[in-house]
Amino acid sequence: MNIRLHLPKRYLWFLSITLLSLPSISTAQRMGHRMPARTSRPATRPATRPASRPTTRPQNRPAQPTVQPSRPTTRPATRPSQPSTQPSNRPAYSNGAINGGSRPVPGRDINKQPVNRPSTRSYERRPGTQYGYVRPAPIPYRRPPYVYGGMRFYCHHPYYYHRFRPYYWGPAWHPWGFFVATMATTAIIISIQNQKYYYDNGVFYEPADNGYTVVEAPVGATVEKLPDNASTVTINETTNNYYYGGTYYEKTAEGYKVVPPTAGTLVEHLPEGAEEIRVGDVTYVKLGEVYYQPVRIDGKDLYEVVEVQEDTGDDADGE
Repeated sequence: MNIRLHLPKRYLWFLSITLLSLPSISTAQRMGHRMPARTSRPATRPATRPASRPTTRPQNRPAQPTVQPSRPTTRPATRPSQPSTQPSNRPAYSNGAINGGSRPVPGRDINKQPVNRPSTRSYERRPGTQYGYVRPAPIPYRRPPYVYGGMRFYCHHPYYYHRFRPYYWGPAWHPWGFFVATMATTAIIISIQNQKYYYDNGVFYEPADNGYTVVEAPVGATVEKLPDNASTVTINETTNNYYYGGTYYEKTAEGYKVVPPTAGTLVEHLPEGAEEIRVGDVTYVKLGEVYYQPVRIDGKDLYEVVEVQEDTGDDADGE
């Protein structure tokens, strides 16, 4: 059966061009052959990989050290001490320039009342303590001594503790160890056993590096005048001493001579620099090498100069 298509010429021309561009398809259709089918990839892959690869790494590397060397963890127990820039015997005060000096002294203001801190040190026996320094009492003791640590402590009055509070004699007075850069023009020079001292208004000074240091009054030094607030203390019925700033004076033809304290002497005030010292059950106040026992007489707190002797074992009775 022959079927003829009646198409316009322009469609026939387009159809012929299309058939010429696909020679393989048109040829296959004319020859009655089919196009070969695409081959597919295998559905499964090998389940296992070849076992030729080693499962573990060779252990031929050198082992790393598990513990590192320790560093020193301790420091030296002590460090070299630094040199001190200020002598240790200088107390801490500050008042700018003292007596015209140009060097300020560090610490507290000397115009303020000093504050005392009781010492916690206990009594220790030292050879020669007070021997030849405290004059013996002019009258015999009616009370047995207090014996402790191989020593005997003699007093005329019973022990009565009251807290030590240092006394301040004014801006012209300085305690032992105080340092000044320059000396006042009113100071006088005193020579005792080839040692030169400066005296000004009840205070003795000794030359030091770049200044002067307050020292304990040298026994035997004589001055013409004492400060106005010096007090009189009774030694016995016929003898009096003069007392100022922890120093005792005796009236002579030349003036006022520095003397050691006499055992049994009663004073009301002790200066800064004294400290409380525990001797067994008794608390004394020690200034330099002199012991003072707190007492109370007629309701007034006073201090009595103690006479200390070595306990030889004879009549060693104590209260």
